[in-house]
Amino acid sequence: MSTQSTFFWKKSKDTKVNYNCKGEKNSKHYKKFKNICRLTQKELKTYLEEVLANYYDEIYSDDGFLYVKGINSNVLLTAHMDTVHEPQGRICTDIYEYYDKKNKRHILSSPQGIGGDDRCGIYTIINILERTNFRPYIIFCEDEEIGGVGSKKFCKTTLSDEVANEVNFMIEIDRANANDAVFYEETNAKFQKFVMDVTGNKEAFGSFSDICNLSEETLVSSFNISCGYYNAHTTDEYVVMEELEVCIDKVIKLIEADKKDEQKYIYEPDIYYNYGNGYNYGYGYYGYGYGSSKNDVECEVEFIWYDKKTGKETSDITYGTSLEDCVGQFLISHSDLCWNDVVDYQEYGFDNNRYKYF
Repeated sequence: MSTQSTFFWKKSKDTKVNYNCKGEKNSKHYKKFKNICRLTQKELKTYLEEVLANYYDEIYSDDGFLYVKGINSNVLLTAHMDTVHEPQGRICTDIYEYYDKKNKRHILSSPQGIGGDDRCGIYTIINILERTNFRPYIIFCEDEEIGGVGSKKFCKTTLSDEVANEVNFMIEIDRANANDAVFYEETNAKFQKFVMDVTGNKEAFGSFSDICNLSEETLVSSFNISCGYYNAHTTDEYVVMEELEVCIDKVIKLIEADKKDEQKYIYEPDIYYNYGNGYNYGYGYYGYGYGSSKNDVECEVEFIWYDKKTGKETSDITYGTSLEDCVGQFLISHSDLCWNDVVDYQEYGFDNNRYKYF
């Protein structure tokens, strides 16, 4: 089996929420966010080193990540510096701004792919430093989109021990939509309640982000919060700036709540994510087939479609022995959908039956 990630993207079809290339081109509004979107990963890393130098005395810049130790907060914030568009030569140059009068919101998009996944997370962390006196722990990771490469490299350093000993919980700002809270393997009910009580977000499900690696290594609880982008991994991706601003406010509230509570949350992983344990699983969200062994699984595919009633992006994960098997299992378990309803999908692989993104 190949030791490199296999990703598939296809441009999403036109929908009621396709705002691509509408409105004013390259306006002066939201200049800072637009400038961040236009940077390559390499350029962004240099820029972030300069930003962090204004707030922290010591910056760890290594192959795969940037890291700073918190000064007055025991919360860790993380976002990734890459986008899916850059490897395909589509650096964001032209950005369109569209005002949705009906919903009173500003929409940003680009024909090259705006890269809100995860420039929204980068923008959020920068703004928290600029708008508050909080100086949390921060990790900016490289190459999340090809398997969490940067977070894996961080986990191999002694800095991960510092995070394990000192951080109370971790927040990844890397989730689509407006009000999701994704906990992945995390089952710590007290932590989940804390997050949803403070933010008002609702639990949702996802396949992978850097905190999956970070929590597994440090045993610190974490979650991924929505930051206002949609149609990820396609050139139809767009960002709702008002929702991004709400995300910034929610993360600040979580940091403030931690200052009052000072509660360390211990990572409690779900055994169903430990694919090397030899257990058997039935049909369901984390399984495929009936009574199938996870040791038979060779790939995972996340399918994305739009709910016909709400027009909102929806996703689900299917496991199987091949991409074709996953497609079949997905269509069987979603009998109300046909293949034309799927607007995007992303395939991951397994290594020796151990759940791993290459």
